[in-house]
Amino acid sequence: MSNGLNWKMTLSILVVANNERSSKLIKNTLEKAGHEVETEVSGIEALQRSKNCTFSLIIVGEQLADVDGVEWLSKFRESDKGTKVAFISNSWGNASLYAVLRKELNVALVLHRPLRTSLLGAQIEALFNDSVNFQDSPTTPHSEVSVLDTVRRRFRKTLPVRLGALTKLLRGCSSSENLDLLSDAQRLAHSMKGTAGSLGFIELSEIMCSLDDLCSTMMEDISLLDSEESWRSVEKLTDLAAAVCKTLNEQSVSDLNDTEDLCTDAARIQVLYVSKESPPTVTDADCRDSLPMQIIHVRDAKEALSKASLVMLDAALIDEVGDSLRMTFELARNVRSLTGHENLPLAFIHQLGEGPDDTIGATHAGSSLFLNKPVNAASLVSTVEHLIHLRQGGRPRILVVDDDMTFGEIIINILGSEGMLVRLLQDPSDIFNTMRSFSPDLVLLDILMPSISGFDVCRMLRSVDIYKDLPILFLTAKTEVDARVEAFECGGDDYLPKPIVPIELLARVKTRLERSRLLKDRMQNDVLTGLLLRRPFMEQMNALLSESKRHQLNFSLGLIDVDHFKIVNDTYGHLIGDNVLTILGQLLKRRFRVEDIRGRWGGEEFIIAFRNESKNTMMGALLRALDEFKAMTFESDDNVKFHISFSAGVGEFPSDGDSIPKLLRCVDRRLYRAKDQGRSTIVMDQ
Repeated sequence: MSNGLNWKMTLSILVVANNERSSKLIKNTLEKAGHEVETEVSGIEALQRSKNCTFSLIIVGEQLADVDGVEWLSKFRESDKGTKVAFISNSWGNASLYAVLRKELNVALVLHRPLRTSLLGAQIEALFNDSVNFQDSPTTPHSEVSVLDTVRRRFRKTLPVRLGALTKLLRGCSSSENLDLLSDAQRLAHSMKGTAGSLGFIELSEIMCSLDDLCSTMMEDISLLDSEESWRSVEKLTDLAAAVCKTLNEQSVSDLNDTEDLCTDAARIQVLYVSKESPPTVTDADCRDSLPMQIIHVRDAKEALSKASLVMLDAALIDEVGDSLRMTFELARNVRSLTGHENLPLAFIHQLGEGPDDTIGATHAGSSLFLNKPVNAASLVSTVEHLIHLRQGGRPRILVVDDDMTFGEIIINILGSEGMLVRLLQDPSDIFNTMRSFSPDLVLLDILMPSISGFDVCRMLRSVDIYKDLPILFLTAKTEVDARVEAFECGGDDYLPKPIVPIELLARVKTRLERSRLLKDRMQNDVLTGLLLRRPFMEQMNALLSESKRHQLNFSLGLIDVDHFKIVNDTYGHLIGDNVLTILGQLLKRRFRVEDIRGRWGGEEFIIAFRNESKNTMMGALLRALDEFKAMTFESDDNVKFHISFSAGVGEFPSDGDSIPKLLRCVDRRLYRAKDQGRSTIVMDQ
């Protein structure tokens, strides 16, 4: 396959053209896609072949060896009304010719030289789909097609306004030679080019491409602003665009629902809501500053675990289940034990009592917040937003920076159908606030935007340490070599031209996400346990210290050591010892809150920090984890079963140390005291 084609059938195509180069180009492109292509230079011979053979498509050039292309088409339609025809024009024609081709001669597609092989496949494919090339994509379910059809109808409905704005800008700069107006016109044509092409409106995309190029040429050579020929070309293109828009709007738009929901379930934040009571209704308007949400309501623990095992959740809100808080905490632990949900952020819908055991149990189970009853839409949304912000990992988050909302909707539905969370930012000047609140795993960036270019946005991001390795892909209709080179020079990782091919977009995004994940894991996480290595742990500790000092908050630190680990290695072998460390790492990862920092300190030592929690809470939570660890049964290669424990020292900032070195020395002393006291214990006092 080539050029993003994804056919389900082989087409029989006849190319009738006097230009041998164009015929060869078309033939090679479509034959690579698996189609049968024949060529003919003579109009008379082509008419005869069309009567003797049945073709899926006939592509006709403007000038044939013995007859004019339009005249040939008129004769062809006398005997054949139904075969699809594409017409190749040598130049941009006028609006009246376009109307004759489309309405009187039933031409399905008008192509213009020079032909673009990157678009040719998509243009031909669109003729044999009810919708755009999303229709037959194996990665796009039928429900997503209907959503994209809605986007197409909305775009079609807004075309008169968009074209009117573009025409007004062009007329303004023709009379005043205002380069700012010309720049705005180029940007609008550039935007319409990419969006129209991505939605399958190929002819309109080509017209906008020519307008984009023409405006760019005039800006580079301002003498062309005084050229009547330049403005005649502009007028010809805008007239032709108006004719295309008129044809598109003659299609029925009566079924367009302006309030139709364009966000698919897969593109929404998935929230598990466990309660006997129904959750409040949350609309997209309630989620104005965040992604839309889907609330998955279940009424008991069994249903919650069943649903959580089937859906990739982003957060969970759990009301009391059963007869006690203990059963509620147990459900939270069980949900966090499911594969893929180890870092799931949780909140309990419960008014906790004053007893410390409630706080300790909730922290051990992984609760980051407590949501009081009655729960309303505003409190639910703010709670979920906070939980999502805390989470590291989970579903990929994609930030699309593009001033065209329609194009953003296309990307949201393509990537959202693959389970990614996608957010659209139309104003790039707000990039850093959005980066902090959304924490994307990858950025898709347009180049031409009103306030700041995509190149400058990329340079701004690369100037910040935490974004230096963030995957940044340029997704733009600006396809000149200079633009591609600058995209890489300013720090971009990849480059995709508009109009987009969904399969290619998905493939490139997934590849970049996987490479980024592997690089981050290799640099930050211990291979055996999956916890942070010492250096990245200390980096997060320094950030936690600064935050705690700035807001006058406390935090607690615990240093953990596996008891008699050398005996395990000597008795059962290092592979069994490694298994013990892996299991303990998994336990620490599943327990506690998502905002707590966990690391492997070295050897059989682990370290953990509880944000904004006292050492009393940490000690209680670690004691529960110790009980779990001691209850686990390990087995050697020769089927000998054994149990093991750990010891820990716990301290608190700032009472036990107002700096990280002091706090580390404190918890290290207490760890040795725990060992001196017989191990399998936790010490938090001097």
